[in-house]
Amino acid sequence: MRTVVFTLLLVSAASAPAFAGPCTGAETELARISAKLTLNDVSAAEAMPAPILTSHPDCLEILLAEGRIEAAKGNAQAAANFYVQYTDLESQDARGFAYFGRLFLDQHDYPKADALSAAALERNANDPASLALRGQILVMKGETSEGKNLLQKACELDPNDPEALYQLGTLYDQEKNYIDAVKHFRQATALNPADARAWDYL
Repeated sequence: MRTVVFTLLLVSAASAPAFAGPCTGAETELARISAKLTLNDVSAAEAMPAPILTSHPDCLEILLAEGRIEAAKGNAQAAANFYVQYTDLESQDARGFAYFGRLFLDQHDYPKADALSAAALERNANDPASLALRGQILVMKGETSEGKNLLQKACELDPNDPEALYQLGTLYDQEKNYIDAVKHFRQATALNPADARAWDYL
């Protein structure tokens, strides 16, 4: 009898859910916000954090989402404030550093973008946002081969990132590898038709 009870306790412990975190239950909606922002669908993403903030007020992921929304709207200072909060509280999450670095890159503050891209990749060498940013920075620094490798890996891990696809397409174009260049530009325009850059290359 004692053996049976012990076995039942083991099974119960194994099947028990992990300790719930502050964002538990909101993962799907957070992923939807991230996907919308990756595709530059800011208007759709903008209204999505509010219900999560109501139901999960301690979920720090909201800071990251709000930062990306403000960055996409061109509100650099507001975005920076959200990113500072997030990276202070979630100092091991590569994404916060990657998106913060992307903000500085868009502002042409290359030294800060460089430093943050390196910090992001140190925290997670398999995070697509970190790989894409670091790859682009390395290409700009003249380290084209390594940058291309990182961009390729970013596109493999996240084939729905139009910016990474565009950046990789430009490298193929420079190499006169027009077949792969066209392939990546077409994927980028399909994902984000509003971005004229890939259309121009095509």
